[in-house]
Amino acid sequence: MEPKSKTWVRLLLSTLQQEGCTKSAAVVLAVVADRATDSSARSCRSTQSELAAAAGVDVRTVRRAIQQLEALGLLVVERQNGERSTYRLTEAVELPAKQRTTEQARAAAKARAAAAARETEVEAKLQAYLAAGNRFKEDER
Repeated sequence: MEPKSKTWVRLLLSTLQQEGCTKSAAVVLAVVADRATDSSARSCRSTQSELAAAAGVDVRTVRRAIQQLEALGLLVVERQNGERSTYRLTEAVELPAKQRTTEQARAAAKARAAAAARETEVEAKLQAYLAAGNRFKEDER
């Protein structure tokens, strides 16, 4: 099992790969993911001030980050007048393994197993190709 810090770094990096995503938005997304409390671990109810304090940024930066994350399809905000908003992570956000639901963890494990099987199959075909005396053009130089 990976240390918790590595899984959060991976979440930050994958978020930053989204075109138009700032570092502040990635940090705010990580804070929302860390604070997710519902049964499926995909939403949190916090004030923007609480998110700002946890992210170490200004409240205005949190507002801009939330707008950005909504535009990128990574976050859905359910606003209630006079109450805390609910910030829900979309399925586009891959959570660290610890916070995945059982169903999500099974699907991820199944995908990893399928990828490993494909990799093994390709490796076997490559070995057979080379064993038959075939060469790649780069090897002939």
